[in-house]
Amino acid sequence: MERKKRKVEAENRQFHAEWTDLYCFTLPNRVGALPVCLICQQTVAIIKSSNLKRHYETKHKSFSEKYQVGSNLRKSKIESLYLSYSTSTQIIDKAMSEQEKCTEASMRISWILAKHMKPFTDADIIKECMIEAGNALFDSKNDIMETIRNIPLSTSSNTRNTELLAKENHSNLIQSLSATGYYALAMDESCDKTDTAQLCIFVRYFDNTSEQFVEEILTILPLLGTTCGEDILYKAVIEYFEKYKLDMKKLISLTTDGAPSMIGNKKGLFRD
Repeated sequence: MERKKRKVEAENRQFHAEWTDLYCFTLPNRVGALPVCLICQQTVAIIKSSNLKRHYETKHKSFSEKYQVGSNLRKSKIESLYLSYSTSTQIIDKAMSEQEKCTEASMRISWILAKHMKPFTDADIIKECMIEAGNALFDSKNDIMETIRNIPLSTSSNTRNTELLAKENHSNLIQSLSATGYYALAMDESCDKTDTAQLCIFVRYFDNTSEQFVEEILTILPLLGTTCGEDILYKAVIEYFEKYKLDMKKLISLTTDGAPSMIGNKKGLFRD
């Protein structure tokens, strides 16, 4: 019988406190962290005594000669190295935390602009208002003003934020439709300002999470070529539902705008 290879990541190795004194390593307090050498700040790929020892003896052999194991001098030096490491990581963590908050603020502002159908260039006005309000409201305002100025609100940032939010909302809607028992659709076909036919699909369903009926725009599908019933049905609607694995057997009602391409007896979308 072939022996199965042991996977290191499945062994859940533990970092032992004595390794800090022996090999000058520490383990950051975060998920998936790797041992960090306090002397050179390098990481070791596996939490294993032999790996830490190899790194220590190969790259820091002189450290043991200068600071012998078990001595107060060595203990004091390691404490100093650990303090220096902790200070540097706190600065990085704080910077990352502020960056994450600025990103969240940017996403929230993009969401409000999109919800009210405002141009992304209005974000500059919003930031200007926030800065003026901060100057008027807060005494110790230097840090606050600096954080506000760091919020990414350029047109490209708002475009990217809106695209991400749209994808997330659409993904959540697809999950809700997959979980619901039945749903109803309403469709309307019209041309946009570039004279391209667009099919807007609305959906109404019972949301199992909120336990109430919900109405949402499911999607807007561009219709290339003619807009006869066959094109709408097979090239747009059916392909969309197959792409996202939505069960059309759950469809219990279909409402259209009454156009011939929708209700034609032979080629309409809503035909006998």
